[in-house]
Amino acid sequence: DFSNTGLSSASKKYIVDQTMYLGNFNSKSISASEAYQREHGDGIINDQTDGVPRTLSWTGKVGLPYPSDIGYAIDFKTCSQNLDHYYMCSEPSWLSSNALWTISPYNTLSTTMFSVQGGNIDTNSVAFSIGVSPVLTLNADVAKVSGTGTEEDPFKIK
Repeated sequence: DFSNTGLSSASKKYIVDQTMYLGNFNSKSISASEAYQREHGDGIINDQTDGVPRTLSWTGKVGLPYPSDIGYAIDFKTCSQNLDHYYMCSEPSWLSSNALWTISPYNTLSTTMFSVQGGNIDTNSVAFSIGVSPVLTLNADVAKVSGTGTEEDPFKIK
């Protein structure tokens, strides 16, 4: 939990800066590959009533997952549903089991984001209180030393 301390300098050296793309779309009834194309596309929110300038990418060390990440975490051999019907899959993804925000904005409303709810991609008002699952990319030379990845036995890396 880094909510009060942030990442230490020692931790930051293990994490690469990554570009998170902020292309958007307005349908949750699409495939993971369609979502990926739109996330990495050039769509910018066209509801500019809040006066906030929009960009197509953001670079940093820690971000949020994309809707397509949720989709690609499913075995396509056992589930070929669109992102809004993953609850119908016989083996849902571990990534979709909790309610959480994604990084992708909804196309027409600056107050709406895509989220994961009940194993599906859904849309919610940004005022809605749900969790986050931060994502990051480790440097290629990072090695797991020990641990199972649980809260009681976290991964130790070097």
